[in-house]
Amino acid sequence: MEIPVHAGARAAPGAIVQVMLAPQVVREADGSFSARYPSQDWSVAGATREAAIGALVVESRRRMRDPAYVAAHYEVTLRHVRGEQTTPGIEIAVLSSEQYVERIGRLGARLRRGWQAPGPAGDDGLGGRGR
Repeated sequence: MEIPVHAGARAAPGAIVQVMLAPQVVREADGSFSARYPSQDWSVAGATREAAIGALVVESRRRMRDPAYVAAHYEVTLRHVRGEQTTPGIEIAVLSSEQYVERIGRLGARLRRGWQAPGPAGDDGLGGRGR
């Protein structure tokens, strides 16, 4: 599962940079789950995989209200856009406004149907790479 975290950074006039982070979820020895995003030094826990991912989204949103955290996130995004860094689990898409609207529409449809597995030929349902 990939969760959109930040959109709106501009790579070029008219371009929108969309960052998709694939949560890293681990089942712990006690049966609980921990979840984190790639390149982050923090994690959250939950009784189920879904609860851990939900806690991850909540914590990420909280952190995105911190200007220092957003600045660091933006720097990582720029390094990926410029090709200076690649991180497994982080997908950067530079889109036109039209592509962005189309991709967000597909994301909404996918969320409404319960975030099902990728479609045919590894299609992630968002017009990007399969997972």
